[in-house]
Amino acid sequence: MSIDRRLVRPLGVLCVFASLPILEAALMAAYAFFKEGDNLRTFLGSLGSVGGGFLLVAGVLLFTKRQVGRRLAYWGSAASIVAHTLGALIGLVGGHGVLYGVGFPVAIILLLRITHSRGLPPEAQSPEARSTISQDAGLLRAAAV
Repeated sequence: MSIDRRLVRPLGVLCVFASLPILEAALMAAYAFFKEGDNLRTFLGSLGSVGGGFLLVAGVLLFTKRQVGRRLAYWGSAASIVAHTLGALIGLVGGHGVLYGVGFPVAIILLLRITHSRGLPPEAQSPEARSTISQDAGLLRAAAV
């Protein structure tokens, strides 16, 4: 599946900007709780920092229009959402952490899901597929219905 070419770079920038506060807070929290010996909070902080790291790399890859950035964005968003939701449930993460750790990754996932196809069937999205006039006419008739 290809992403709409107009939205690849803005989506990459959103991934990078969302990942930076996640990385900063999660790394500091994981280090502090590791020093205290709190394994659950260290794991949640580490999981949040892994999610933020994946989002950072995915943002750079999406900005350079690499398809693997899409998959990394999904994995990073999932890790960040899980870590910050569980952190909010146990009182580790406040409102700003929920915004950056859950809200922005959900927005990234929604944008990835919405912009993936431009309404074309999967076989017409591959770069090897050649468009013909009859296929284009069929797609227009299907879209008009």
